[in-house]
Amino acid sequence: MLKPYFDGKISLESYVPRSEAWDAAILLSQYYSSLLALVTVMGYDYVYIATSVHLVLQLRLLKKRIQDSLDQRYDGRCKLEICVAIQHHQFLYSMFLQMKEIYSAMLLYHYMVTLISTCSISLELILTRKDFVNYLVQVLSMAFFIVQFAMYAFPAEQITFEFSDIADAIYSSTWYNSVTDVQKMILYVMMKAQRQQYFTGAGLIDINVEAFESVS
Repeated sequence: MLKPYFDGKISLESYVPRSEAWDAAILLSQYYSSLLALVTVMGYDYVYIATSVHLVLQLRLLKKRIQDSLDQRYDGRCKLEICVAIQHHQFLYSMFLQMKEIYSAMLLYHYMVTLISTCSISLELILTRKDFVNYLVQVLSMAFFIVQFAMYAFPAEQITFEFSDIADAIYSSTWYNSVTDVQKMILYVMMKAQRQQYFTGAGLIDINVEAFESVS
Protein backbone atom coordinates (compact mmCIF):
# COMPACT_ATOMS: atom_id res chain seq x y z
CA MET A 1 0.00 0.00 0.00
CA LEU A 2 2.86 2.39 0.79
CA LYS A 3 5.02 1.40 -2.20
CA PRO A 4 3.93 4.38 -4.34
CA TYR A 5 5.13 6.68 -1.51
CA PHE A 6 8.03 4.63 -0.13
CA ASP A 7 10.89 3.39 -2.28
CA GLY A 8 13.36 2.15 0.30
CA LYS A 9 14.21 5.72 1.42
CA ILE A 10 12.81 7.89 4.15
CA SER A 11 12.86 11.67 4.46
CA LEU A 12 15.07 11.74 7.58
CA GLU A 13 18.11 9.49 7.84
CA SER A 14 17.70 6.83 10.52
CA TYR A 15 18.26 3.14 11.20
CA VAL A 16 15.34 1.00 10.04
CA PRO A 17 15.15 -2.77 10.76
CA ARG A 18 14.48 -5.00 7.75
CA SER A 19 10.75 -5.09 8.18
CA GLU A 20 7.92 -3.64 6.14
CA ALA A 21 5.99 -2.92 9.32
CA TRP A 22 8.88 -0.92 10.75
CA ASP A 23 9.35 0.87 7.43
CA ALA A 24 5.72 1.95 7.40
CA ALA A 25 5.70 2.98 11.08
CA ILE A 26 8.85 5.11 10.83
CA LEU A 27 7.73 6.67 7.55
CA LEU A 28 4.38 7.66 9.04
CA SER A 29 6.00 9.00 12.22
CA GLN A 30 8.37 11.17 10.17
CA TYR A 31 5.50 12.51 8.07
CA TYR A 32 3.61 13.27 11.27
CA SER A 33 6.63 15.03 12.85
CA SER A 34 7.24 17.10 9.72
CA LEU A 35 3.58 18.14 9.54
CA LEU A 36 3.54 18.99 13.25
CA ALA A 37 6.67 21.13 12.92
CA LEU A 38 5.19 22.97 9.93
CA VAL A 39 1.94 23.71 11.75
CA THR A 40 3.82 24.84 14.89
CA VAL A 41 6.10 27.23 13.01
CA MET A 42 3.28 28.72 10.94
CA GLY A 43 1.07 29.01 14.01
CA TYR A 44 3.83 30.81 15.93
CA ASP A 45 4.26 33.28 13.08
CA TYR A 46 0.50 33.76 12.78
CA VAL A 47 0.10 34.53 16.50
CA TYR A 48 2.90 37.12 16.35
CA ILE A 49 1.49 38.87 13.29
CA ALA A 50 -2.10 38.79 14.58
CA THR A 51 -1.07 40.18 17.98
CA SER A 52 1.04 42.89 16.34
CA VAL A 53 -1.85 43.98 14.08
CA HIS A 54 -4.19 44.04 17.07
CA LEU A 55 -1.77 46.20 19.06
CA VAL A 56 -1.28 48.65 16.17
CA LEU A 57 -5.04 49.05 15.68
CA GLN A 58 -5.61 49.56 19.40
CA LEU A 59 -2.93 52.26 19.50
CA ARG A 60 -4.54 54.08 16.59
CA LEU A 61 -7.92 53.95 18.33
CA LEU A 62 -6.28 55.26 21.50
CA LYS A 63 -4.82 58.25 19.63
CA LYS A 64 -8.23 59.05 18.18
CA ARG A 65 -9.85 58.79 21.61
CA ILE A 66 -7.31 61.14 23.20
CA GLN A 67 -7.66 63.71 20.44
CA ASP A 68 -11.47 63.63 20.61
CA SER A 69 -11.37 63.95 24.41
CA LEU A 70 -9.07 66.97 24.35
CA ASP A 71 -11.27 68.69 21.75
CA GLN A 72 -14.31 68.55 24.06
CA ARG A 73 -15.45 71.68 25.87
CA TYR A 74 -16.73 69.92 29.00
CA ASP A 75 -13.78 69.70 31.37
CA GLY A 76 -15.37 67.12 33.65
CA ARG A 77 -16.15 64.76 30.80
CA CYS A 78 -12.71 65.35 29.31
CA LYS A 79 -10.96 64.48 32.55
CA LEU A 80 -12.89 61.23 32.87
CA GLU A 81 -12.13 60.14 29.33
CA ILE A 82 -8.45 61.03 29.69
CA CYS A 83 -8.29 58.81 32.79
CA VAL A 84 -9.76 55.94 30.77
CA ALA A 85 -7.31 56.64 27.93
CA ILE A 86 -4.35 56.53 30.33
CA GLN A 87 -5.52 53.16 31.64
CA HIS A 88 -5.85 51.96 28.05
CA HIS A 89 -2.32 53.17 27.29
CA GLN A 90 -0.94 51.40 30.36
CA PHE A 91 -2.63 48.17 29.29
CA LEU A 92 -1.24 48.38 25.74
CA TYR A 93 2.22 49.20 27.05
CA SER A 94 2.16 46.18 29.36
CA MET A 95 1.06 44.08 26.39
CA PHE A 96 4.04 45.39 24.42
CA LEU A 97 6.43 44.50 27.26
CA GLN A 98 5.02 40.97 27.46
CA MET A 99 5.46 40.49 23.70
CA LYS A 100 8.98 41.88 23.93
CA GLU A 101 9.89 39.32 26.59
CA ILE A 102 8.17 36.35 24.93
CA TYR A 103 9.65 36.88 21.45
CA SER A 104 13.09 38.09 22.51
CA ALA A 105 15.02 34.84 21.98
CA MET A 106 13.05 33.95 18.86
CA LEU A 107 13.78 37.31 17.23
CA LEU A 108 17.51 36.86 17.85
CA TYR A 109 17.30 33.37 16.35
CA HIS A 110 15.58 34.63 13.20
CA TYR A 111 18.05 37.49 12.85
CA MET A 112 21.09 35.20 13.12
CA VAL A 113 19.60 32.57 10.79
CA THR A 114 18.77 35.20 8.18
CA LEU A 115 22.19 36.84 8.46
CA ILE A 116 24.14 33.58 8.19
CA SER A 117 21.92 32.17 5.43
CA THR A 118 22.05 35.26 3.19
CA CYS A 119 25.82 35.60 3.61
CA SER A 120 26.54 31.93 2.92
CA ILE A 121 24.18 31.73 -0.08
CA SER A 122 25.54 34.97 -1.54
CA LEU A 123 29.11 33.70 -1.17
CA GLU A 124 28.20 30.41 -2.80
CA LEU A 125 26.55 32.18 -5.73
CA ILE A 126 29.64 34.32 -6.25
CA LEU A 127 32.27 31.58 -5.97
CA THR A 128 30.56 28.69 -7.74
CA ARG A 129 29.00 28.28 -11.13
CA LYS A 130 25.58 26.72 -11.21
CA ASP A 131 23.00 26.02 -13.85
CA PHE A 132 19.87 28.14 -13.99
CA VAL A 133 17.70 25.76 -11.92
CA ASN A 134 20.19 25.52 -9.03
CA TYR A 135 20.79 29.26 -9.20
CA LEU A 136 17.05 29.93 -8.98
CA VAL A 137 16.70 27.56 -6.03
CA GLN A 138 19.47 29.36 -4.15
CA VAL A 139 17.95 32.78 -4.84
CA LEU A 140 14.49 31.64 -3.74
CA SER A 141 15.96 30.13 -0.57
CA MET A 142 17.65 33.43 0.29
CA ALA A 143 14.44 35.32 -0.47
CA PHE A 144 12.51 33.00 1.85
CA PHE A 145 14.77 33.80 4.82
CA ILE A 146 14.62 37.54 4.09
CA VAL A 147 10.83 37.60 3.76
CA GLN A 148 10.38 35.58 6.95
CA PHE A 149 12.52 38.03 8.93
CA ALA A 150 10.63 40.94 7.36
CA MET A 151 7.42 39.45 8.81
CA TYR A 152 8.91 40.09 12.25
CA ALA A 153 10.91 43.28 11.71
CA PHE A 154 8.27 45.47 10.04
CA PRO A 155 5.43 44.85 12.56
CA ALA A 156 7.93 45.53 15.37
CA GLU A 157 8.91 48.82 13.73
CA GLN A 158 5.26 49.80 13.23
CA ILE A 159 4.39 49.15 16.87
CA THR A 160 7.28 51.37 18.01
CA PHE A 161 6.14 54.11 15.63
CA GLU A 162 2.53 53.97 16.86
CA PHE A 163 3.63 54.32 20.50
CA SER A 164 5.85 57.32 19.75
CA ASP A 165 3.18 58.88 17.51
CA ILE A 166 0.85 59.24 20.50
CA ALA A 167 2.93 62.21 21.67
CA ASP A 168 2.57 63.89 18.25
CA ALA A 169 -1.17 63.22 18.25
CA ILE A 170 -1.55 64.88 21.65
CA TYR A 171 0.53 67.89 20.62
CA SER A 172 -1.55 68.30 17.45
CA SER A 173 -4.77 68.47 19.47
CA THR A 174 -6.17 71.44 21.39
CA TRP A 175 -4.66 70.31 24.69
CA TYR A 176 -3.83 73.94 25.58
CA ASN A 177 -7.55 74.70 25.95
CA SER A 178 -7.96 72.07 28.65
CA VAL A 179 -7.86 72.74 32.36
CA THR A 180 -4.59 72.44 34.27
CA ASP A 181 -5.48 69.06 35.78
CA VAL A 182 -6.03 67.54 32.34
CA GLN A 183 -2.82 69.07 31.00
CA LYS A 184 -0.85 67.51 33.86
CA MET A 185 -2.41 64.13 33.21
CA ILE A 186 -1.73 64.24 29.49
CA LEU A 187 1.86 65.34 30.09
CA TYR A 188 2.61 61.93 31.63
CA VAL A 189 1.38 60.16 28.51
CA MET A 190 3.47 62.42 26.26
CA MET A 191 6.62 61.78 28.29
CA LYS A 192 6.03 58.03 28.24
CA ALA A 193 5.31 57.98 24.52
CA GLN A 194 8.51 59.87 23.67
CA ARG A 195 10.66 57.10 25.12
CA GLN A 196 11.08 54.84 22.12
CA GLN A 197 11.41 51.17 22.91
CA TYR A 198 12.01 48.44 20.36
CA PHE A 199 11.59 44.73 20.28
CA THR A 200 15.04 43.25 20.86
CA GLY A 201 16.83 40.04 20.04
CA ALA A 202 17.72 38.83 23.54
CA GLY A 203 18.67 42.40 24.41
CA LEU A 204 21.57 42.34 21.90
CA ILE A 205 20.04 44.06 18.88
CA ASP A 206 16.98 46.18 18.20
CA ILE A 207 14.56 44.53 15.79
CA ASN A 208 13.46 47.22 13.36
CA VAL A 209 13.86 48.31 9.75
CA GLU A 210 17.57 48.97 10.27
CA ALA A 211 18.06 45.39 11.46
CA PHE A 212 16.22 44.17 8.38
CA GLU A 213 18.40 46.29 6.11
CA SER A 214 21.53 44.83 7.70
CA VAL A 215 20.60 41.29 6.63
CA SER A 216 18.96 41.98 3.26
